[in-house]
Amino acid sequence: MAFIRVQKLVRDGSGRITSGSAAIKESRYVRDGGKFHSRQIVRERLGKVVWLSPDGKSGIFLSPLRGLVSYDSASDAFDDVRGNDKRLSGQIKSLPETQVHTVFGDAYLLLNFLVRTGLARILKETFPAETDRQRVLCHILHGILRDGSHISCDCFLEKSFAPYILDGVPLPTLRCDTACYKMMGTDQARTAFFKTLVGMMQRLDPAFGRCCCLDAASLPAGAPVPSWLVLVLDKETGFPVWYDVVPGSTPYRSAMMAVADEAAVNLDITVRPLAPNAGSFSGKVDLGQLPPSEWTAETVRGMVLDDILNRIILLKMNKALEGSGLSVSEISGRTQSLMCIRNGHGEILVESPGKNVKEYYRLLGDTVPASLKIKDFRKKVLEI
Repeated sequence: MAFIRVQKLVRDGSGRITSGSAAIKESRYVRDGGKFHSRQIVRERLGKVVWLSPDGKSGIFLSPLRGLVSYDSASDAFDDVRGNDKRLSGQIKSLPETQVHTVFGDAYLLLNFLVRTGLARILKETFPAETDRQRVLCHILHGILRDGSHISCDCFLEKSFAPYILDGVPLPTLRCDTACYKMMGTDQARTAFFKTLVGMMQRLDPAFGRCCCLDAASLPAGAPVPSWLVLVLDKETGFPVWYDVVPGSTPYRSAMMAVADEAAVNLDITVRPLAPNAGSFSGKVDLGQLPPSEWTAETVRGMVLDDILNRIILLKMNKALEGSGLSVSEISGRTQSLMCIRNGHGEILVESPGKNVKEYYRLLGDTVPASLKIKDFRKKVLEI
């Protein structure tokens, strides 16, 4: 249960708040040395307190992330605040003139790319619960746009406009998101994802999946048991169309062919009897999303699916950039210079882009918007 923790609140003689800060805290059971105990953690810092209800369960805050915003702990929900809000009467003098600038260019470009290429639709079919989908999108943004840096998912997204869109995910919960990777590691998620992917690709190209081959790569040390990732790949595009994790120190051909047979049963594909080519996927299996203490059979499979998602998105983006001489990492790094602010009317106002940023957007079939309605873009990204 979330609650508001207020610190150093000071009022003047008229009752107007002159100083004080707040944060959203919640109690969680955490593991320490094999035992679980309850701990209060900071979920999100709310910043300066502008107005606070008598019971302390709701208030208006000048958030470093969201700007001027109201938060109600009973419903655990945020809402925009307009300048004529009656709760600001007598408090408005305490508000400094401020605008929160956040990075816009890279995350918007990637989110819109997912929508335009149909990948957002695949995510909806795979993860029908909106909050699950939001979490997966947060990890996709982090996995692709961080460009190899070791910054955690929550810290990366703190500087981005993406939390305005994916507002159902408390950022601190992304740092060690065991529940998300466990959800992604289920057979249901794997089957739904690849069935939807193969169906979409075959509508674009009926030859997709008609000549698939096998590949394998050892998983990093720390997995529950020594294991190999076995992949079924569409030979023409390089897209993974199925995977499984098999135990053992060596990927025996019989185990790999069992994965191929399972794929053929679940999907409309053909695996050619080619000799398995182990190792070409090596170096691309990222299991750094969780510490080894959180690795289980399901979370490992979930991290593998996350890695596969990123691989497919990068393949599609690199295909769009063919001939430009630019990579996805260069595009994402250079578009991070494009900033935005959030106003009090549910809109994102985007600064004027430079010539280079306009060109980077054009290469991926996009244009820079002058403004964005948060609710409309959220519906577009989440396919709701």
